[in-house]
Amino acid sequence: MADPIIWDWDYLYFLIAVILIFILQRIVLSTIRKTVERNSLPADLVNGLRVFTRFGVALLILYSAVIILEIGNDAVLSLSIFLGSMVSFASIHTIQNFVSGFYIIITKPIKVNDFVKIGNSEGVVTEISLNYTTLLNFEGVIESIPNKKIISSIIINYDKKVNPMVSQLERLSWTDKVMKTLDDDQEVTHYTFIWGAPLIDLKQMKAKFEKICKKYESVFGYLPEYIPYTINHRFEYTFILRAKDPITILKNKTNFLDDIAAQFH
Repeated sequence: MADPIIWDWDYLYFLIAVILIFILQRIVLSTIRKTVERNSLPADLVNGLRVFTRFGVALLILYSAVIILEIGNDAVLSLSIFLGSMVSFASIHTIQNFVSGFYIIITKPIKVNDFVKIGNSEGVVTEISLNYTTLLNFEGVIESIPNKKIISSIIINYDKKVNPMVSQLERLSWTDKVMKTLDDDQEVTHYTFIWGAPLIDLKQMKAKFEKICKKYESVFGYLPEYIPYTINHRFEYTFILRAKDPITILKNKTNFLDDIAAQFH
């Protein structure tokens, strides 16, 4: 006669614990989804939270098995080694990018639609994810920059608050201009670059600059400005381009430079 089957209630308790853990997971994921619908969190950050939630569920199930089923130390050690191996296989660069992405999203040194310079890359920020930040550059190409590189790079954000009534400020010092723009109210992109002109008559050169700047006032929505930078074998000027939409500068800076250069050749 066969021995009667003896039911071990610990397995039932463990099954109930697993069901409760999955219910908790559904609640957490539902909360994350509702938060996304209210646009409170970036989508990529939400994806990261979902991954952490699922990883937490796996740890809870493992902990429940240890407590309820009284799994031996050898089994726990084996599972721990397995999980540790999974983590070790993850690229250290990916982890660094992920942490850097959290830092960028929280501290907000840049945001989507900002015109920025990151290291040697210039362009409009199109996306900030937990791994990469993408820029649309002057060539119309999308650059994907690892977030860990952004953290270690010098960041120049060309978006400032300026007064739309401010036009030519040529006679103000550079410091006065910066302080004035910081005190004004309207946020626009404030892009600067240095251009060298041949050594010719100063009045003639300014007349050429002002002709092109006036031409592009309607293009950018603000009158381009220029400030003396240095004189060596040529005149060097800092040009200031302003626009409400950074894409306007991205699309028209090359044409602006071509027209300036054409005045001297």
